[in-house]
This record gives sequence, C-alpha cells and structure tokens, in this order.
Amino acid sequence: MSCKSDETNQLPLINIKFGSLQKTALIDTGANISLIQATTLEKIKNVTKVEYISCSVRIKTIDNSCIPYLSAVKIKFKIENKWFDSVFFVTKNDWDSNYEIILGYDCIQTNKILIDSINNCIIMDNTKLHFLNHKDYDQESISNESKFIKEVNFNAVRVCQMVDIEPGQSKIVTLSIPASLRDSGSFIFIPNANKLNYNIQNSLHEYNENNKFTTIIENNNSDKKNKNQKEN
Repeated sequence: MSCKSDETNQLPLINIKFGSLQKTALIDTGANISLIQATTLEKIKNVTKVEYISCSVRIKTIDNSCIPYLSAVKIKFKIENKWFDSVFFVTKNDWDSNYEIILGYDCIQTNKILIDSINNCIIMDNTKLHFLNHKDYDQESISNESKFIKEVNFNAVRVCQMVDIEPGQSKIVTLSIPASLRDSGSFIFIPNANKLNYNIQNSLHEYNENNKFTTIIENNNSDKKNKNQKEN
C-alpha cells in the first residue's frame, strides 16, 4: 500500500533532481516498479544521461487492467545530496497530478531507502527527508496541473455494491465513474479525506469500457471502538 500522512492526508511526495532539473515524485510502496511520464523524460534527456534498456513486462493495476508503456530507461538522480539510480518504465499516457514520477518498491529496495510513515519522512543512511507540504510542490508541476485538472464533485465516484469490512481488515472494491468523466489514457484516483477512520488507497488506472476500476479500502477502526459506538 502507499504510505501517506494520516494527519494531513497528504501524499508521500519528495523532490528529486535530474541534473539541474527538479521534479516531484510519489513514493509508492504498493507499486512493484517505478514509472515516469513520457513528457517528463523528454525534459530530463536535455540535462542528463538517459540509458535505454531492453525490458519486457506487463504493467497491471489491481483490477488486472494493463497500463501501456513505451520503453524502459535507467537514470541517475539526486535526493538531497545523495545519488541514486533506478529503472523507470515510460508510460504511454501522462496522468494528471502534481507529480510526474512514481518511485516504486523496486527503487526503494534497491537504494535501501527506509520509509517512516509515522513521522512522514524517508531515511537514507542517517539522513531524514520529510515529505513535501502542498506549498512546497514543484512549481512547474503545479502550473502544468492547473491546465489539465478539472474540479470533480467527490460524489462522482461511487462504490458499485455494498461491502462489509471488518475492523483491522481491508478489501478490494469496485468503483464506478460517470461516462461524462471518461477520457483516454491513464488517471490517478486520489480520494478525499474522510472522518470514519477508513483508508482508501490511491491508485493508477486505465479507463475501461465499463467506466469501472478497483482500489483497496482499509478499516482502521478497532473492535473495542466499534463496540463502544454500538453501545452508545
């Protein structure tokens, strides 16, 4: 699952640098591989070396739909003053969000990056780097985001059928979106915060002909808390 701040419901975002170019990346422990947008890669190629590698995989979401990609590349980048490298799969379609790169579990494990989700930071050797606040987001990413992202009523995404999730458990659920929101390419599902102590996972998807996709919902309530609520 993706780690994120429970207090602010913010995503685990950090700034990374490719040469002189700074970009915002999402740290996603639920993704087995790392992803980068094609338009972002074109900018990176102007400032640093990009190594294309031969790699054939099928990228799937949790609902078993496939995400098309163009190629695989190996790039060096910096977090703070430390160098890292990773293999990125270049997505065929850009997603609309305030980050252009996803650092998956492969990158996290290979580069021995520890994630402290309680204190909202990553640990590299003995160095701590806190996740970005909204005001710290890469300004270019925000500018690009405002051109493409439209405000959507949070009630637009609905659960297809009622499900029971026991305290401390999680389930994969199917969600639907109105046909009017359907578009070509990939999209990032980022749910609004809720006050019911349920965690709804962010996830990357492809639109399909049924206007449906799946995500994970966790019930973080305790048995004791639920019993007390029933008694009251």
